[in-house]
Amino acid sequence: MSSPLDDQPSDPHLADPAPTTTPPTRAATRRTALAGAAGAGAILALTGLAAGPRPARLGDVHGDAELAAALRPHLGGHRHVSAVVSDGGQQRFAGFGADETTEFEIGSVTKTFTGALLMDAVDRGDVSLETTVAEILGERAAGSEASDVTLAEIASQSSGLPRLPLTRVLASLPINFLRKDPYSGSSVDGVIDAALDASLSDRGEYAYSNLGVAFLGQLLATQTGVSWQELLRSRLLDPLGMTSTRAPFRLDEIGTDAPRGHGRSGLSAGAWTMHGYGPAGGIRSTGHDMALYLASMQDGSNPGAAGLEPLVERGEDSAVGIVWSLRTTDAGESLVQHNGMTGGFAAFCGFNQDSGRGVVLMTDSALSPDELGAGILDGSVSL
Repeated sequence: MSSPLDDQPSDPHLADPAPTTTPPTRAATRRTALAGAAGAGAILALTGLAAGPRPARLGDVHGDAELAAALRPHLGGHRHVSAVVSDGGQQRFAGFGADETTEFEIGSVTKTFTGALLMDAVDRGDVSLETTVAEILGERAAGSEASDVTLAEIASQSSGLPRLPLTRVLASLPINFLRKDPYSGSSVDGVIDAALDASLSDRGEYAYSNLGVAFLGQLLATQTGVSWQELLRSRLLDPLGMTSTRAPFRLDEIGTDAPRGHGRSGLSAGAWTMHGYGPAGGIRSTGHDMALYLASMQDGSNPGAAGLEPLVERGEDSAVGIVWSLRTTDAGESLVQHNGMTGGFAAFCGFNQDSGRGVVLMTDSALSPDELGAGILDGSVSL
């Protein structure tokens, strides 16, 4: 299941490869990307066929039974789901096999946290939106195509950086086959070097990049002199009271009792920590904490709420601000949203700036809840 509002493909580690030598023609680039995607897709398809389908059943209801009943018809194929819906200043929680303390990987919804850290850094005077890569990295950025790219360009997905480096795409294929973290082995310096070595394409136009937002997080860490994880904790999670949200860097930090997700075949998927790519997708959170996060975006107490002006168009009635996707409905309402997916989890977070309706959906299956989330925001799904 997917919606026209997807911010990333269903398997974000299977990215269109970026050229690592002399840039080919645009047509050649498209052929290479399509060939790579087709090969990766074939591996995934064969894996799924070999494993066979695994039946899924929603877990027992926790929280608001009426909300759970309204959500149930839209959650076929899911197992454990955590849902928060805000309306008129009131929040409701419903879980299937999950209560408000159950942990989920939120995937690329993490990017909105990195965007919030950028806006916080701007407010503190650490950087401006027009600060360039070279101004932060100095001589290290000399000769890089990305040297004059601004933080605003990276945060609005218009920097021209590829979705992922080709080397990361190729390295992920066998790891994906084993249903483990495809970002395993990456490092902070590796992310920075990959961005500096990349060839930019169609700079100024929208092009989703996991590398870009990971790079943004590591640039903020470099500028402030502390790790992205430390920035996340001290500048965002602690002030918002999100005490059960974390971004482990290594598998041994997750814990043996932490929930594990399920791939589309139904088989158990390994946990993702994302390593150096953590700023693009490494957060694990709970219904309770994500309710706080949603409320802070809606009431403006989250620094990320200052980054909701459209910066780059991405289609008719659609744009990107600081990380968040922005859309205007046929009725003229303004929606703010972002999705996420790892090997075994998926998430959606967003709100309607006009009606006040907001939603967080988290599931431990690699099945997108985007259509449901978008329907709740625009009112096409009744609750």
